[in-house]
Amino acid sequence: VMLSLAGLPASLWSAPDTGDNYKILIEQEGIYRITRDWLTTMGRSADQIDTVELSAASMYYLGDAIAVNVHDDNANNRLDEADYIELYAQPVDSTLSKYAKYNVYWLTSGGPATRMDTIDGTPGSASAATTHSYTVRHEQDQLYLMAGRGSDDIDRWVMFGVAFGDQIAHAQAGVARDFTINLPDVSGDNTGNLTIHMYSPYEGDHTATVDVNGTYVGTAAWSGMRYHTATFDGVDLTDGDNTISITCTSGEDKIVFDWFTVTYDRAFSADGDAIKFTYQSGYTYPITGFTSNARAFDITDSTDVKPITGATITGTGPYAYSFEPPNDATSRSYMVLTEDQIQPPHRLHTAQP
Repeated sequence: VMLSLAGLPASLWSAPDTGDNYKILIEQEGIYRITRDWLTTMGRSADQIDTVELSAASMYYLGDAIAVNVHDDNANNRLDEADYIELYAQPVDSTLSKYAKYNVYWLTSGGPATRMDTIDGTPGSASAATTHSYTVRHEQDQLYLMAGRGSDDIDRWVMFGVAFGDQIAHAQAGVARDFTINLPDVSGDNTGNLTIHMYSPYEGDHTATVDVNGTYVGTAAWSGMRYHTATFDGVDLTDGDNTISITCTSGEDKIVFDWFTVTYDRAFSADGDAIKFTYQSGYTYPITGFTSNARAFDITDSTDVKPITGATITGTGPYAYSFEPPNDATSRSYMVLTEDQIQPPHRLHTAQP
């Protein structure tokens, strides 16, 4: 039997053949912490946990070694009650999310044992950043379009809400379909850009009027049985819940919705004790709204995440967290969150060769 290897990478990765290897399943982007208690909850015995050598612990994602933060409280090279391994996990890639709910990270006892280096973020004399560009995405995979046309990589999961045409035989014909999107800390001029990704299972021409918070912002129009993306600029927004209303005005027609995004200027304020942002270096970032002390991480390179040190904490609840990384004339991405927002991974499996 001839097997074609065309299209496979030149070098396929496999876990090091040294000690136990664990597959760590993570669903959402964030900072995660592996502890002795969590491994016990996942069914690991005390003897198995004691075989974990912290100095040799390595983490891999898609075959690449990633930096982790290892805390060994008593420096005995064992994962005791006060010890932990921290990692930054990416969201599931959009090209894979229709097939996979979790990202898989590999914890091994062999490899480069890459560790997180710290960055000095002691505030200096740089100007304070006031707002940053932020995007909220609203997407719920509730209904599968089995008859959706297009290539296999099209995401056929859509939301339940359907906008029926104004001349179709349906009780909701011509009735606006409402969606609520929460936008934290809307700032600047209180406007933003709205993008809607939608689909019609009917041939012919499609039109839909779009209102935001009761104000008309424009009309989307396209033809054919296909997906369409419409963007509306300069939309007036409010801090908190915003209502997007879509009315199908193209007769015997209906429209289903895949996702919405809203991009706007957001204040540097934590939402749920966490914030993620990208900004040009050379500024101080003063972030308000934390209920307890916070930690910051430079996540620009997801394989080489770096904790920020030297930040100042002010206030007595809510707290303000301020840091100023070195100016390297590039844009950098950061995640800032409280200890309570550092969670254990979703699941663990022992990898069986």
